[in-house]
Amino acid sequence: MDTNEKSKLNRTAIRPIAAVSLTLLLAVASTGYASPEAPAEASTRPTAIEVDANVAINKNSLDLHGPVSDFNVSLANGSGSKLDASIVDEGTAAEFTIDYADSENAILDASVEDDVTVKIVEDDEGEQSVQMSDSNGEIVGGILIEDAHTSDGTPVRAELSADGKTISQKFLIGNEEVEEPITVKAYASTVLYNKGWVTKKSSKKYIVNLDPTKLGRKQNALNTHKTHVKHTKKVLGSSNTKKYWNYNIEQQFLCHVVGAWFPTGVYNMESWQPTKKWQQIANPFDRCNRSKK
Repeated sequence: MDTNEKSKLNRTAIRPIAAVSLTLLLAVASTGYASPEAPAEASTRPTAIEVDANVAINKNSLDLHGPVSDFNVSLANGSGSKLDASIVDEGTAAEFTIDYADSENAILDASVEDDVTVKIVEDDEGEQSVQMSDSNGEIVGGILIEDAHTSDGTPVRAELSADGKTISQKFLIGNEEVEEPITVKAYASTVLYNKGWVTKKSSKKYIVNLDPTKLGRKQNALNTHKTHVKHTKKVLGSSNTKKYWNYNIEQQFLCHVVGAWFPTGVYNMESWQPTKKWQQIANPFDRCNRSKK
């Protein structure tokens, strides 16, 4: 995780959102991969999950189309709120700002298929976000809050709770609940990683590279790492996974996901690093094995 995204502002400017209805329209879709141009030194081309139509912005809603299924984020009718959105991350995600006239009904409603679970996850700093996954452990999507504040700019935090498909939160300053207009900057994505590729350094040395989205960086706790591994193998593709993904690479990867020592950009897992468990290399010296040559 990069330092900017772990700023104190993001730690205190919190989570989902008053008077929003989150409707998830799930239809199982096949997964494909697009192939953008690779760096000159790469032996395999970066692969990104291919999605149909990606993100559509309507007047008061977002339709996101992902590799597992689709979901829709919409404002509740009569909420007195408005949504301003833009498409990011190569079309797999959207950033959106919502001005809530009334923060009392801080509820997200999720209408999903039976095999999809909507839950609140916490990162290693205790920050919350919404994760959606199916019964196979495949990521369907997620939402995180990048900033939340009152009309005069005072940061607020939110406490999240989930009851089935209903996500509730209350906005707080200290221990006092806030009941006034709130502005929220949020992010919704269908993927944890935009693309992955392998860079060959020699006949025996290579680097596995993964480019995380904001959602991938945020949902980095121990209880989410299995979802990261499954999703990563899909992004890399079966041929790269079979040839290059091994115990050593996976332990370096989990160190980035769980230990998160100084990964300011793309995650790089180097084949020539000594094999260690992620718990042993999640420290300032090893830095997920990146300090050794």
